[in-house]
Amino acid sequence: MEKMLAEYGREKFTKPRALRFLRALFTELQVDIDEGKLDTALGSCTSYDVEEFGPVVSRFLPSSRLSSSLQDLVPNIEENNDEDEELLEISPLHDESALLDDIQMFSSANEAFFVTKQGILWRASSDSFRVLPTPRPVIKVTCSTSRCLVLDYFSYAWSYESFTAGQTTINRFDLVPGLPRIREISCTNEMEYYISRSGQLWSRRLKGAGKQEAFSFPSSLRSVVSAGFCSFVLCDDGTVYASGHNTNGEIPEVKRQRFEEFMKISTPRYKRKKLRVVAVSCGMHHSLFLAENGLVYSCGSNEYGQLGYYLKLPHDASSTLMHIRKLPQIQYIACQKNHSMCLDL
Repeated sequence: MEKMLAEYGREKFTKPRALRFLRALFTELQVDIDEGKLDTALGSCTSYDVEEFGPVVSRFLPSSRLSSSLQDLVPNIEENNDEDEELLEISPLHDESALLDDIQMFSSANEAFFVTKQGILWRASSDSFRVLPTPRPVIKVTCSTSRCLVLDYFSYAWSYESFTAGQTTINRFDLVPGLPRIREISCTNEMEYYISRSGQLWSRRLKGAGKQEAFSFPSSLRSVVSAGFCSFVLCDDGTVYASGHNTNGEIPEVKRQRFEEFMKISTPRYKRKKLRVVAVSCGMHHSLFLAENGLVYSCGSNEYGQLGYYLKLPHDASSTLMHIRKLPQIQYIACQKNHSMCLDL
């Protein structure tokens, strides 16, 4: 296997050579692969170098069959034994009734965006519900009230813009320049954030020059979440960092109303014991924190009761992390503009 990879890397990369290489690869590993899927996958490649094959291999090959060389190219491989799963089929699913059974993820602000298991992006607004043609199959989407980002099958980030020219509505996707391969995306009304496959956080300001900036953290990054005008970075060790506006106490235990750099913030405590945070979600002016023991804490604006408890305070807002009582052990949390959701399974 290492010899095949070395030989492929010596010559100029072209689509025919890439097809021959992948056919030989899967033949040697005795894995059946549909030619149509390979052709579709390679049609989304930009350079046909070996790194482009990582997402293809991760979808079609069980992790137990990967050599060490290929394993290095495909971080975080997930076992996939479902031979019938049509992950690279990009023909739009126009049956809206079947969409709910096929959703992989969604994001919403003024509009809602849905990603199906086939990599198709749907857009739902007050007057329409339709497929958005994307340059490549999509695996993730995130949006704020003024921005939408998608992450494609090959770990490239794209910004989406919709505008009207005369009587025609134009939907445009632009590749975000200057970034490495990406695994997480998030955006506020002012900033875009990306976590690279190597675990580094990148940012891009929407106004001005739009220059990318990389941030360093003491521990490896798990996720980045944003909404409105603030953002949170969650590390694997449970520490949380925040940046942006804090006008309603959405960043806990902090008096400053705005800061540009990411700052480590206080995390929840239970019976004086500091808890490890495993998930963070934020709305327009409030935030939720899920601890490893299933407890949920909230802070920020409570104008619509989104904190999950009654506040008798001026302006119905609090920067103090408060435990939402009377909840069972929670596994998932989610916020949108002025509401919250907690899910136990």
